[in-house]
Formats: sequence, C-alpha cells, structure tokens
Amino acid sequence: MRINPNTMGYSFAISLILLFAPTVHAGVVLNRAIVIFDDSDQARQDVIVSNDSDSDRLFVSVTPFLVMNPGTEERELAPLSIDEDAGLLVTPNKLLIEPSGSAIVRMLNMAEPDINEVYYRINFTPIQKPIEFERQEGEELEQSQMLVSIALAYQALVIVPPLEPKALPRFTRTGKTVVFTNPGNSFYLLRDGVQCSPDDQDDCVDLTSKRVYPGNEYVVELPFDGPAQYVARVFDGSKVISVP
Repeated sequence: MRINPNTMGYSFAISLILLFAPTVHAGVVLNRAIVIFDDSDQARQDVIVSNDSDSDRLFVSVTPFLVMNPGTEERELAPLSIDEDAGLLVTPNKLLIEPSGSAIVRMLNMAEPDINEVYYRINFTPIQKPIEFERQEGEELEQSQMLVSIALAYQALVIVPPLEPKALPRFTRTGKTVVFTNPGNSFYLLRDGVQCSPDDQDDCVDLTSKRVYPGNEYVVELPFDGPAQYVARVFDGSKVISVP
C-alpha cells in the first residue's frame, strides 16, 4: 500500500495502520517496582526484567532519571549521564531478551549518603523496529513516514535514604479539609485510608493513598464531618494515624 503524505487521508491511513497493525505485546515483567538502598553500606541493587512471551523476542530500552521536586507540580525527571558523577549507575541501557527469558539490570549507588532522601525513576520501554511506508521512486522517506512502535514504559522507583531516615507524618484539619505535611527527611506513604459517615457506620469511603515526600504537603477533602483514619508506612514500619 502506498500512502501519500500530501493527501487528506494520510492521517486517517496512519490511524488505520496503528489500529490494525499487529499488536506489540510488551511482555515486560519486573520483579520489583520499588528499589530501596536500605543499608548505607549497600551499593548494589538488581532488577530482573523478564519476557513473558513464549514466542517473541523483547527489545527494551533502559533509561534512568533523577527525580527533582518529587510530589509537586514542579516535578522534573532529569536524565542521568553515564559516569561516576551521576549518583546512580544503571547498566545495561539496552536489553535483548529471548522468549520466556530474563535479564538483570544492575544499579550501583555511586553517591555518598545525603541528609535528604534521593529519588530516581528507571524507565523500561519495550521497542519494536521502525515500520517504513512504501515510498515512490526518488522520494525521501521523512521521519513522519516512519512508525516506531513503543509501548508505555514500565517504571521502577529507586530510593536512596539518608544516613538517618526520619519520616514525620503531621496533619492539621479545618472542617472537612485535612493537610498532611512531612517535615522529616524521608517519605511516608498514606494508605488504607477510610472514613465512615457519623450517621451510618456502614457507609464508609476509602480514601486515596498518597506518598508524601519531605517538605511536601497533601490536601485531602473528606466526604464526611466525622473522624478518619490512615495507615502511614514509614522507613522502619507503619503507624496508624487517626484524624479526629
């Protein structure tokens, strides 16, 4: 099939190709989604990447990022360089995994412990070779005439705690509004939140889980006027938080 990019049907044709082309089954399975260097002497962690297809090879691009301003609207992912100054060395950056096979991605913590927690994101992106449209004789193939099938990236969160991690769940409440803060140097995870109606204890609402990073706040609008409850997971355990 020849597709002329100068015709109005070009975009529609691309849509049809994307719709009816063979689906790229990502097949990516990570053995862990959160990696914590939980010992100051521990410099290495591994993630096992598996191909759950029994017939297709899996090509995966591995890209590490430093998470800046985590949990805020100013959050950014800064690509890491491949040197000792990067803080985290991730290798290899490309994988070819045979059907039903697996590969190891190794992470080396190159930085000295900070007074605050450091966060990284590792993207594992399945990639298929580009698909080229048939071109007319003498035509140059433009980038817009190529399709690279890229599945959504699978991510692993990497956490490098400070020497003395301390998460400090704090909150204030005004009416139905609760503001959680964290003046500590390590994140905590609010989970298993629930609030029941003061008029009917069988009418309960699950509250959204949220990771609260150091220096951040999280605002919750409660459905009822009565008390609520969360479980806060911190570095060394969990604690129940009752919101009167």
